[in-house]
Amino acid sequence: MINRLLPLLLLLLFWNCGLQAQNHLNEGRVVQNTFHDTIPFEFIQGKMVVALEIGGKLRKFILDTGAPCAVFEHLQQEIGAKITYRDSLKDASGGISELDRIKIKSFKFGQIEFRNIPAVVMREQTGSMLKCWGIDGLIGSNALRNCILQIDLKAKRLILSSDPDKLDLSNSATVPLHLDDNQSNPFLELTLSEDHVIPALVDTGDEDAFSISKEDSAIPLERQTARLINVGHGKMIISLTESQQEQWCRLFSYDTLTIGTTHFLNFTSIPGAEQDHSYVGIGLGAYGIITLDYLNKQFHFQSYDKKIIEGEKYSVGYGLFIYPAEDHYVIGNVWNDSPAGRLGLKSGYKIWSIEGVDFSKRTPTLDCELTMGEHTSKDFINLEYVNEQGVVVAVSIGMK
Repeated sequence: MINRLLPLLLLLLFWNCGLQAQNHLNEGRVVQNTFHDTIPFEFIQGKMVVALEIGGKLRKFILDTGAPCAVFEHLQQEIGAKITYRDSLKDASGGISELDRIKIKSFKFGQIEFRNIPAVVMREQTGSMLKCWGIDGLIGSNALRNCILQIDLKAKRLILSSDPDKLDLSNSATVPLHLDDNQSNPFLELTLSEDHVIPALVDTGDEDAFSISKEDSAIPLERQTARLINVGHGKMIISLTESQQEQWCRLFSYDTLTIGTTHFLNFTSIPGAEQDHSYVGIGLGAYGIITLDYLNKQFHFQSYDKKIIEGEKYSVGYGLFIYPAEDHYVIGNVWNDSPAGRLGLKSGYKIWSIEGVDFSKRTPTLDCELTMGEHTSKDFINLEYVNEQGVVVAVSIGMK
């Protein structure tokens, strides 16, 4: 798990929920029969940002294998794409959105051309947090389903190919990859506790290496191969609908998680109450090269160093997250065993200021300052909040 200084935690953006088979998003195609291209990307605050050419212009998109393709309303209007359907989509916090669907007539990803790819249309206001990455949309698995995608996070480059023989897959750990019927979300086989195999969604929109669901954690906890290391209360997920309810959050450490022949020791995860599946996120890319072979239904992991990987010691940092309310900011989750917890801060307290900057009213600028990690690069952070009595309280919160 990434040791976060960021006060905002943005996980899975959204994924398809309950569409009828005849209305699935697995449409469109790659124009070239054979292709192989190496494409650079930016890695910004846990997100892969790539360039797509649409309508003769380069546009920035987040590559999110746990979501369908999506565009903001302004791009849909600019390219003149007609609404073809309305989709019911579920986001990471369990909120349901009714979003229009279009087809992108043509776009290029590197030298590879895609045609007639379905995409949902995100409203400008509800998708405002995503705009902090300067993007026009998301490219998801319903477009990538006809490709082999290899991600080298260390080199900040990816490969899109139609031929696995052109990829270096030597010394890779390989497991089956299963695609869902609606939008080709990719699920690998992840092993917990030696012989307990679960499906885990490969979600490059999630910055963690692993996120094990509450249900999937039950057997490791029963076998005592997972242990509780911290408890918190509040909100931790910022999703499209921003609809997460306050809840008890539990941080677990797992003795061993296994992908093929590669073992991951003492990695941590925070199961969410709304979490339907376990996830493997882009944080896995810190330890090796990831290959999703959608064509041949295989997942490959090529470790940079070794077959047994020790997880980094998790730190809760300041011990709190800042959550955006409708017109202001509040304290989201607070970990009990943390600097913020020991100072008595609680979920729901209104934020007044951070490092002398007025945070009493929510603005797009402040959203992006928090999302991009401003105000959080110091060993101590100075914060003012409003307590239950309506009194503004000033605190200095350290990292230990």
